[in-house]
Amino acid sequence: MFPESVLLYISKIMKTFNYLFCLLIIMASGCKKTIPTDNHVYMNDAIIIGPDYRMCPCCGGLMFSFVGAPDSLSTKNRISDDNNVLGITNETRYPFKVKLDWKASTTGSACGMHYISVIKARR
Repeated sequence: MFPESVLLYISKIMKTFNYLFCLLIIMASGCKKTIPTDNHVYMNDAIIIGPDYRMCPCCGGLMFSFVGAPDSLSTKNRISDDNNVLGITNETRYPFKVKLDWKASTTGSACGMHYISVIKARR
């Protein structure tokens, strides 16, 4: 019914579409399946540096820095809350990134430290 050259041409087109379709399926299967349900917009991104183990009267607490802040290398930033708010356990590896809602705390202000109290956090 059709000349042989037309059938070969159609066959090549079909193979090309099959390859493209398989490629599309592979790419789609590699996409992230879960969408975060937490649509909350946090106040700041921060890096939890780790506990302060120095032995001085004003030392201790959990050191952190806000991402992009001018004082991001300061060792005076501390979190005054317990570690449960941040999901910290004995197996936690430092440093790690978090998103924070926070408020200023007066704890440690006599020592020149900058303490915050975490309201909400997500790792």
